[in-house]
Order: sequence, then structure tokens, then C-alpha cells
Amino acid sequence: ADAEIWILGSSAGQSARVAGAQGLPFAANYHVSPATVRAAVSAYRSAFRPSSVLSRPHVLVSADVVVAPTDAEARELAAPYGLWVRSIRSGQGAMKFASPATAVAYSWSDEDRALVSDRTSTQFAGSAATVAKQLRVLQDATGADELLVTTITHSHADRVRSQELLAREWGLANLGRCFRRGVRLLRHAAEGERPVDESGHDDAHRPAQVAAGHAREVAGDRADVGRDVVGGVDPHHRRDHRSEERRVGEECR
Repeated sequence: ADAEIWILGSSAGQSARVAGAQGLPFAANYHVSPATVRAAVSAYRSAFRPSSVLSRPHVLVSADVVVAPTDAEARELAAPYGLWVRSIRSGQGAMKFASPATAVAYSWSDEDRALVSDRTSTQFAGSAATVAKQLRVLQDATGADELLVTTITHSHADRVRSQELLAREWGLANLGRCFRRGVRLLRHAAEGERPVDESGHDDAHRPAQVAAGHAREVAGDRADVGRDVVGGVDPHHRRDHRSEERRVGEECR
């Protein structure tokens, strides 16, 4: 399939104007520059000209999200985010994402807090219901057609759970299972092993992206992922299980 071309921007500058003038979809970088997202989207829409790609503007807005069973737990898991942003903005380079305990123990100066406040105050952390409500506000404020949700936590399991909880809240229960199995596929592929699901079948299908009210698949053709990602699998074995791979792929659409 042909690759989709998107323009990413964080201000009302050249990226937004080029995306609009070329009639391309625009990704507004809210999670990096929350204060300028409305201006970026407005500039894109003002510059938009219909093209063979789009007949009207199409906007995706990114958001940093941490979801847990309770608001308190989500805030705890999100606490290291400020330290991570500080390490980048202070010129030290991105640090390894800290644990919640390390974040709680850190002594913040007023200068440090000011350096990261725009990012920490606009991160979405809470229960699934809390975050879904906040994301609806973001969508309404920007007129976003899609939301790109990113999650950073110290524990990989907490990150996967965050995506699953939000998917269920949005009525995408199947997506949570597909995301979890897709992560397992990539993990096995990196280790050169054949991924097998709980029932003993090959578990080769792509992860999915949580978008505003729907799942938008992002990793290309399902069969290509099976061929390209699972590097160490015997070709004959892959052919034997191709029908099973197709079945799993259809379940996760």
C-alpha cells in the first residue's frame, strides 16, 4: 500500500502552512508544545487547499497519557515524567525514565518546576473515565479528527495496561487484546523466536493505534509484518500458519 504522508508541526510556522497548502494531513504536536497547538491547527486550516489526498483539512493531535485503575495511581505512575522532561530541556539529554519512587524523592527547585510546568500540567493522568473526558475536551478545543496517544511509564506493563484501559473506555475492548499480542510479537521477533499465543497458534499481527473513538492500524500490511518482523521463522512454517495469521489480523481490525 502507498505510504501516507503527514506533516508534523508544533507552531503556526512553515510546517502548518506547507501541510495546508499541499492538502496533506497535519499532526499537531500538543505533547511537546501544548501552548501553541491551537495556533498551529488554525494556521493549517487557513492555508488548506483541497488536493488529490484530502478534500478538507484533517488534523491529528498528540497527547501524553497515563491511565490506571484510579486517579491516584495514575498520578503516581506519571510522576517521573517531569524529571524526564527536565533532563531534555536542561541540555543533559534524555535520562532513563525514572521510577515513581525516584521521582517522589527528587528535590525540585522553583527553576526546575518552571522549566517543565507546561508539560506536566497538560499531561493526561487519571482513571480511564477521567482521561477520556479530558481527551474529549482536547478534541473539542482543537477540532481534531484523530488523537495520537503516547504513554511513558517506568514499567512496560503499566504502559500496556494504560492503553488497554483507555481502549476499553472508548469501547475498543478488542484493541487491548490486539495491542498486548502485538507487543508480544515484537518482543519475540527481537529475540529471534517464533511468537506463539495462548492457544498455541502463531501470534503474528500488528499493534494498533488508539485514535479518537476508533482504532487506526499503523504498521502496514498485516502479512508484510509477518514476513518482515518475524525474522527467524522458517518460511515453510510461516506458510503453514498463514491462514491463522490472517484470522488473527481480521479479529484485530
